[in-house]
Amino acid sequence: MPTQLQQQAGIWTTTIPDSRGQRGPCNPSQKKDDLLPGNVLSQDAPRSPRESNTLLVGPNFGLRNKVGCGNFDELLLGWNFCTNKHVATNLEPVKTRAHQLHLEYRFYRMLQSGSMVGLCDVYYFGPVDQHNVLVMELFSPSLEKLFEICKQRFSQETVLMIAIQLLSRTETCIQSI
Repeated sequence: MPTQLQQQAGIWTTTIPDSRGQRGPCNPSQKKDDLLPGNVLSQDAPRSPRESNTLLVGPNFGLRNKVGCGNFDELLLGWNFCTNKHVATNLEPVKTRAHQLHLEYRFYRMLQSGSMVGLCDVYYFGPVDQHNVLVMELFSPSLEKLFEICKQRFSQETVLMIAIQLLSRTETCIQSI
């Protein structure tokens, strides 16, 4: 019997047989000593795939909390069991009429072939249950969040640094295509 992906209280879980062979939802363990000091998100971290009972994605990733959603997919916070770091995970239903996630994956891979600084690493792309899943490096905080932290005021130096980085990355994108 295949596992079923479902969301409960903001955490993606899967139903798997327990030790008695019965099926039921399994939520990630949440222990205080699992917190990651210095991590911007400071989410509870599972110790291993078996202990966490989260839905496994690829060889060593698990899905965690929903962070946001767009027109075509949902963004979830994931966990890399090998590096013990958070990852960003995009979920796109297989039944979507206009598949976009594979195009995003191909675009990232094309850009990674160059030497672009500031581009996230893509770790995995593939089907899981009734979804296509893209797992990539998690960057945080966003430029919008930094703007809020700075009380909606950037110095001239900061604005110029952002502009230089945007122009540099745009130039690299154009050269890669």
